[in-house]
Amino acid sequence: MSLPEPEDLDAARDGAVRVNGKIIPDECTDEISKLIEEHDMAVGRALALEKLRSGKDLTKRQFQIFEKLAMGVPPADVCSQLSVTVNQIYNARALAMPLYEKALLEAKKELDSPTEMPPAL
Repeated sequence: MSLPEPEDLDAARDGAVRVNGKIIPDECTDEISKLIEEHDMAVGRALALEKLRSGKDLTKRQFQIFEKLAMGVPPADVCSQLSVTVNQIYNARALAMPLYEKALLEAKKELDSPTEMPPAL
């Protein structure tokens, strides 16, 4: 068994690997981590919105307004799409935001430690 050469140790610290004697930086690891994080955030947001939809704290209309805002639709577009006033938009957001944040925390806990196994294929 041979000890790694000093340049191999430096490469390992920098996140690089040695292939056929050449040091190759591991650029994919960072990108894969970002993709996983983005996926987890999207799943968490979808789960939180579903919890909000099924809850009894918001009316159907308030949820519709908030869902559009959560999807990034500008308030002016929400007004025209749902035929609501700017006041209704900001009231719905003010009411829904604390509930959404709570649902996000619950979704994160659920995703971090699932209680049931996914169905077998």
